[in-house]
Amino acid sequence: MRSGEGFRRAALALLLLWLAALGCALPGRSAPEPAPPPSPLPSRGSSAASWPLAGTPLTTLPAVTPPAFAPLPPAPPPEPQAAARPLPALDEPGNTAALATLSRAEREHLAARGFVAVPGSQATFGELYGDLSADGLPLLFTSDAALYALDVIADVAWQRAETQLAGHLRALSSSLVAASQAQWEAAGDEETAEAAWHNLAFFSVAARLLDPDFAIPGVVADVVAEELTLIEQSGAFISPLRGETVDYGRLQPSGRYAADATLARVFRARHWLSQPFTISADEPEAARRHARQLALMAMAVDASENGPRWQRIADTLAYFENSDSTTSLEAVSAALEALGPGTALEGERIDDLVATLLALPAPAGHTPPSAPAFAFLPPAASPAQMLLPAFVYNQVGLYEGVPPLPVTARETNIGPVRALPRMLDAAAAFGGEAAREWLVAGNDDRYQGYDAQLATVQTALPLIPSARYGPAWLQSMQTLLAPPPSGRDSAFEQVGLNSWLGGWLLLHHDTTLAPRPVDWVSAQEAAEPAFVQAPPQLLGALAALSRQVEQGLRERELLDAEAGQKLLQLERLYLALQQVAEADRAGEPLDADSLLLLRQLAPRLEALLTFAPSAEGVPLADVSLARQVTLYTDPASGTSMTAGLGPAWSLYAIVERDGSFWLAAGGIFATYELRQAPGEAETPDPQAVETAPWLRAILAPPP
Repeated sequence: MRSGEGFRRAALALLLLWLAALGCALPGRSAPEPAPPPSPLPSRGSSAASWPLAGTPLTTLPAVTPPAFAPLPPAPPPEPQAAARPLPALDEPGNTAALATLSRAEREHLAARGFVAVPGSQATFGELYGDLSADGLPLLFTSDAALYALDVIADVAWQRAETQLAGHLRALSSSLVAASQAQWEAAGDEETAEAAWHNLAFFSVAARLLDPDFAIPGVVADVVAEELTLIEQSGAFISPLRGETVDYGRLQPSGRYAADATLARVFRARHWLSQPFTISADEPEAARRHARQLALMAMAVDASENGPRWQRIADTLAYFENSDSTTSLEAVSAALEALGPGTALEGERIDDLVATLLALPAPAGHTPPSAPAFAFLPPAASPAQMLLPAFVYNQVGLYEGVPPLPVTARETNIGPVRALPRMLDAAAAFGGEAAREWLVAGNDDRYQGYDAQLATVQTALPLIPSARYGPAWLQSMQTLLAPPPSGRDSAFEQVGLNSWLGGWLLLHHDTTLAPRPVDWVSAQEAAEPAFVQAPPQLLGALAALSRQVEQGLRERELLDAEAGQKLLQLERLYLALQQVAEADRAGEPLDADSLLLLRQLAPRLEALLTFAPSAEGVPLADVSLARQVTLYTDPASGTSMTAGLGPAWSLYAIVERDGSFWLAAGGIFATYELRQAPGEAETPDPQAVETAPWLRAILAPPP
């Protein structure tokens, strides 16, 4: 019997014993509870005893520099903060008749501050801008609309690239099944045979997830069948292959992935292939076993056509899903190359590989972990997952404020702790003073060490390179957190904060598939040119990001033709609008081409956001703004901090061009944040959620 078969039977026996014990402990339950971590299983071919690691890391650690997805031009320089011009009398704008659409309180707010937000119920910015245009108002192209347009087009480009990645993943997985089987058959010792057998089963699961007709090698057929059953069932179980608790719920597609069969297969396979292999000095046997598996994976990938295929997949996933690269297979390959791949698995040399992997530097802006985790494919990580855990207990201490407890607190036997973060923590970490003020107002900063932790995160964030879509997106939004120009009402700062929070939420949403209109543009050329509220620096940065997405996908032959064309068109549009915004802010007259562009802005945007009908293998995105994101769940209580976007709201503002004043209007996000106890509705009606304080600050006061 080959080595992996005995290990598989031991793991299966442990799984059956655990299921039986669970059944006795929880009679009548239809679904099992998550299992406790299992005891380490003995390694095949050796005694259960463990001896300490005795390896020596390389004196010069290998450099692991992942290839850039595509160049990102440097961010435009900060804009000079010009003093705001005095507001005109409310009866001076050239379109005073438009004031009739506002209530008396809204007109008073507009007269006092130059702008006012008005709640709305339109599901999309397209609907809102259509209604504003029908009212005869000059349109205001807001930061929110600029972020939304790129989000939709980049999202469609990424979805369509994923359908092409499915074929590459199928070919890679089936090829690695064959390579792993060859490694198992050629293994000269029990430890290498065991690692190869595990890899054979590991890649066979992925191959079957991607192709229901894939023929599983007989030697791993039973354990693969067991893993596929647990994946289908979902929940947390002891993996019969890995001998440790695995949350199979992470492999259940949702949103757009659940609505398309091809994307559902890609979702499950890529998350299966991104499971961590932890290298810990405290668990030497597991570290050696994982190091052997990773080394064999790297050797198999480096062979034949697997290397370029893996690189294409890994680069694209890492870019769009914000993964750190030094924990990927690239780091293992670099260490093997330096040690000598032919000898790294021989006898005690495995400890040298383990020691080298433990000594590899952490990504920029990260603290080196005591037990790094490596993965075959880069794991997905949302900005909330990477950032917000830095603001909860025990990264910060006990509550030091006065009653009542803030929304972030949970009472414990040692006192109130910060159990939940807020998305305001993220905005404050990126330098948003308005966000910091709201945290102070809610006593959400009154915890031991909070200020020091915030300062630490603020120092680390600029070190993270913008080589991924998420960091580049957040870098582009930095200007939204800048203080308002001198002389501008301080409440205007809340408009920028709300735009930033909306953009933050766009990064966390899996868009659901839905049909889109075809060759239908309802918006017409406007009688009056539009105005640009979005800062020039934001528009320039988003134009650069559009080009990076287009170039990176095109170079990897993953770019859908329609989406690629729209990304280039959006880049050109944003660069043109950047020039318009700079001229308006400087009080310079616009030329005829710019005025024509502003009159045609609405139909051009709608054409950009209108896609061809969905064909087989060409999914499309829902344009609805409404979405909700779970930012963090307190593991002790199950309480969550969630945030979301509701229907589009209107922003009315008095604007100036060529010495004349106008009342213009555009769309803004309706952001919200709420604490949810276990069992509460996961997706409450956004219009029933209490208005966020930063939005109340730009609304007209209630009568």
